[in-house]
Formats: sequence, C-alpha cells, structure tokens
Amino acid sequence: MRTLIPLLFASLVIHSTASAQSQDEGMEEPLRWYQIEVLFFRNLAESAQTEESWPMEIELQMPETSYLMPETDSPLADQAQRPWHPPQITLVEELEETVAGEEEREGSDTPPRLVYRGVADGETHLDAIRQKLQRRGDFHVLDYRAWRQPLLEDGAPVYFRVAAGEHHGLYRELEGYIGFSLKRYLHIDTDLWWGDYVFDELAPGDPDTAGTPEDAGTPPVIEAVADTEQGAQRGSVATDIFGPRPALRAAHLKEQRRMRSDEVHYFDHPLFGILVLISPWEHPEQVEP
Repeated sequence: MRTLIPLLFASLVIHSTASAQSQDEGMEEPLRWYQIEVLFFRNLAESAQTEESWPMEIELQMPETSYLMPETDSPLADQAQRPWHPPQITLVEELEETVAGEEEREGSDTPPRLVYRGVADGETHLDAIRQKLQRRGDFHVLDYRAWRQPLLEDGAPVYFRVAAGEHHGLYRELEGYIGFSLKRYLHIDTDLWWGDYVFDELAPGDPDTAGTPEDAGTPPVIEAVADTEQGAQRGSVATDIFGPRPALRAAHLKEQRRMRSDEVHYFDHPLFGILVLISPWEHPEQVEP
C-alpha cells in the first residue's frame, strides 16, 4: 500500500511548488482563502488485514470546537456554519430546553461560525484519484470532500468532525477529526479511528447495539440531536458516542504534519489512508479589478 498510492497520484498535475511558495510567502492579507480537498479510503488488500495485531476498543478524542466538513457540492456562494456539538442530551425535556436556548448561548464566548463555499465541478484535483481508487478492487473510498475557506495566520487551528464510511448503529466506520492551521507553513492535525464493530452480529431492534439507524428503532427514554452530515436532523442517541467502544478490530491514526500548499500529502495506515491537498484560492471579492 505504501507504494501503490504514490503511483496512483504520480500523474496528477498540480500547480508548481515554486508558485505555491511565492503565494504563501508573498504579501500578507487579512484573510487568505484556501481550497481544501480530503480523500478517505480503505485498503482491502488481504495482506493488510493480517499485518498487525489490532486493538479491540475505540475511544474518540474530540477538540473543544469543531465543525462538520462541508459537502463537496456545497453552494458556490459564501456559507456560514455553527460549531458542531456532540449529542449529550438524555431526556426529551432537556432537548427542548437546549433547542429553545440555542440563541441565548451565542455570546462573546461562542466560537465563531465557519465561513466557507463549495468548489465547482472541474475545479477539484483529487477527484481524479478518487475515480482511480474506485476502479480498483483493493481499495474502497470512504468519503471525499472539497471546499474553500479562509485560514488566519495566527496559527489557530480549525477542526472538522470526520464521520465516514458505513453506519454501525450510532457509529460510523471512520470517525475522529482533522484540523488545519496556518503559520509560516500550513499545518494539519488528524486523529482518526477506523472500527470493525461487533454490532452487526447482534439482534436488530436493540437501540444500544444493533444494525443500522433504520434497524435500531427509537430508544424509549431519549431523543436527541444525532450526528448527521448536515448537523440539523434529529435521531436516536442511546449512549455516549465518545465512550469506549468494543470492536472486532480497531485502527488508530494520529499525526501532526507541516505541509506546503499545492502538494498532495498522504497519511498512511495499513487499513486505511488519507490524501490531503490544500491550494491557495483567491476570493472573487478580494481580487482587485
């Protein structure tokens, strides 16, 4: 796997590194926008499945403030997103109080909303690799996202919640976070867990254990804001999704890396991988006529 992926994107043509460096090290602007592309995939090769002894428990760690990764087909106009909050509500009454008090919690200490916009068809780069991986039998694409957003040069990271791949009850096949920050260089911080969960072997209808969200049914005592791709739908939450989870197999990838713009970066684990590409982008309203 460590040699296959570089070969897959060896033919990918990105803007020259020299051009990227000149943009990174050029005149300072109050708001610098970047196009961010992230591709998550599984390695299905038989040799990778037995390469190591895998842990059998997952325990996610999330930053205090994170956002949902924008959809690849997000609108091409500027959008704003509130920070994502994990479901921690246990009673219907508490849920109603939380929804009613949402606006009251927005004060001076509230994290800022994420400003972003989508990417038009034909303006992405990693989509070509995504298509190559999908045609191979030994890889499976879990998710692909592309969007544009500003990064401030104060080094403050912007974290995104990752929830990709198959549904296993309340959980997803790949979960965790990925964060981006800008100092002199771009920086990426990722902490991801892949899980082969035991829930599919248990009887459907048990909200604490089994099946898909459709199979699980509605728990009798709770109804809360569930983790969804849009972050606005309601669903069933029976346990703390960040508590320890049993799994048949688990794989953990935690890494921090300094990176240059316009370069494809590969984060490798025997069972899954991530490709990240960050490219400078000029916001139309900031371009001088």
